[in-house]
Amino acid sequence: MKSKLLLMMLVFTGLFLILNSQHKAIASSQIIREDDAGSYQYTVIMEHETFTWEIGYKGNVSVIKESEQNQADLHRFMNVVGDISAQKLRLILSVCYLLLIVITVVIAQKKKKEMLKEALLLLIIGALGGIAFYVAFQTTLELNHSLNDAKYYYLVLIQK
Repeated sequence: MKSKLLLMMLVFTGLFLILNSQHKAIASSQIIREDDAGSYQYTVIMEHETFTWEIGYKGNVSVIKESEQNQADLHRFMNVVGDISAQKLRLILSVCYLLLIVITVVIAQKKKKEMLKEALLLLIIGALGGIAFYVAFQTTLELNHSLNDAKYYYLVLIQK
């Protein structure tokens, strides 16, 4: 009984080691990170201790090996693409919030409730609308700046 148990444990241990070693051989080339935003995209692939980047704009993809000379520009491109994603989300949320405030004011005016005539309520609604407009405007400017940065880093990287 003990010999059968020992034999089964050895077989399972050997099988585990074989399956684990094959997994490592398969995983020698793996995608570390990828993102796309504003027609820009990147994929970071690790192959045998070196990083290969696939960067693209509107479907035109270039493959770049990471080196000391281009490492900073590649990471800046990656950060800018991430910023574009976050800024698009913030812009969508602020515009939706602004539309919600406008719809609330329109519905309240149609029902002609006295609460809309109160100065404090008008002040609060106006302040919330102003904040939403300011955030949307500021985010639009930041998004435009990030798109210009992404274009700059993309052109710098494909010309190296």
